[in-house]
Parts: sequence; structure tokens; C-alpha cells
Amino acid sequence: MNHEPKPSRLEIEIAAKFAGIPNAQLIRKMEHAQDFGYDDEEFELNRRLNLGGLAWRWSGDFYRPTVEVYKPEGSDGE
Repeated sequence: MNHEPKPSRLEIEIAAKFAGIPNAQLIRKMEHAQDFGYDDEEFELNRRLNLGGLAWRWSGDFYRPTVEVYKPEGSDGE
């Protein structure tokens, strides 16, 4: 039987902190945060996207970077 690892207390607290906040709003918070002031948001976005087989990256625009959500190559057994 394949069991998911039990989430840590920190993982549970971060998920609770952002409960009810849509992904788009989480992304906007990251895009408008001070330099690297988005650790919790990044952690939660990674958790949510991983559930759907997705990932994210910063766009290549140096002056106005945005979050790009994408499907990684090789996901779903490809």
C-alpha cells in the first residue's frame, strides 16, 4: 500500500494560512513582494501545483518578472 507522508506541522500551518486564497491571488502576492519576501507563498504554491502535476518559474523579464505556471516535461509518465 502506498501512503503519502504525513505533513509536518509547518506544512499544515502554511496551508491553513492560505486556505481560501486562490492560486491567482497567491501568485500576485509573490509578484508584488519585496525581494524574496514570499517564502510561505512559494511553499504553498509549490504544494498546490505539485498536486496537479504542475510547476512554476519566474519569467525572463528582469524588470517585471511574473510567475509562469507550466507542465514539466516527462510528467504523467511521458
